[in-house]
Amino acid sequence: MASTTAEKPRSRSKLTKALVATGVGVALLAGGGGTFANWYDEATVNPGKISSGQLTLGAPAGGAWFSESTGPIDQIGTYRIVPGETLTFTQTVDVTAEGEALEYTLGTNLADPSVVGSEELAAALEQSAEFTVNGDDVTDPLTAAVGTRTVVVTAKIVFPYESGNETQLQTVNLKNVVLRASQVGPNAV
Repeated sequence: MASTTAEKPRSRSKLTKALVATGVGVALLAGGGGTFANWYDEATVNPGKISSGQLTLGAPAGGAWFSESTGPIDQIGTYRIVPGETLTFTQTVDVTAEGEALEYTLGTNLADPSVVGSEELAAALEQSAEFTVNGDDVTDPLTAAVGTRTVVVTAKIVFPYESGNETQLQTVNLKNVVLRASQVGPNAV
């Protein structure tokens, strides 16, 4: 008689457990930042710091009026301008400009300040401004200098000779005149 031994069925639970354990291991390696490479290394670099520059105007200093007809003017408030005369106001201001690629312009709103007083006289006066550094006219754009440079601002007020009688005994106050330094983009001028 032949003996028959019944084979025991393999437990599916052992096979399932093995597959699940393998899957979890692969998932941990892939999701946990591990690598399948045999060699691995990291290095940290320190590229340094970045610092910004500046563009600032100091407080305007001094300031003097001058008539091309009569010379220095001590008290502009009591001076009486007449048609055909040109007055200049000269003042210095420090400009601090730092930045290797910094380019800037200087300007003023002198041609359109907040004028208080006679509309007739205000309309007759012609205003302009000039900027110089070390006696040389400023050309735009300026480039940054290391540190601070002193800029001489000269405002010119012309009372045209042809001005009519309506401009007599009038007063204007050049108020809120703004001097500005403005950065311009590279090649923007």
